[in-house]
Amino acid sequence: MRYIFSSRLGNLRATAGLSQKEFAGSLNITPGSMSNYENGIYLPPLEKAASMAKELHASLDYLTGLTDVNLEPELLSKPISEKVTFAHLIKLLCSLERKELAEIMRYAEYLKYKRKRNIYADEPRMLQVAEEE
Repeated sequence: MRYIFSSRLGNLRATAGLSQKEFAGSLNITPGSMSNYENGIYLPPLEKAASMAKELHASLDYLTGLTDVNLEPELLSKPISEKVTFAHLIKLLCSLERKELAEIMRYAEYLKYKRKRNIYADEPRMLQVAEEE
């Protein structure tokens, strides 16, 4: 875990365009401590690791290697509708069976196809025809 944490911390910091010194300053730690964390010499305390994750728009699960998918906390709380967030959607998807998930994937691919082909432009006219019948 130490190697994964240090590697991902350094990569995320560099991707954010921050030097070790700048990032250390934003976290109120010394540049030497930051260097030790990125070189895998030490792991930061939990509170500091959480601050690092927040500053870098990453999850602690990603930083520590529990997952290889970096789902930013802001994304999980992003609303889909008035009462539903992406976190709700993920929980719902986790409760489905494999066949149901495959069906959702096929439908999502179909929606992407429709958007790419701009088929949505014809829908209001198709709805009018359906209402007239």
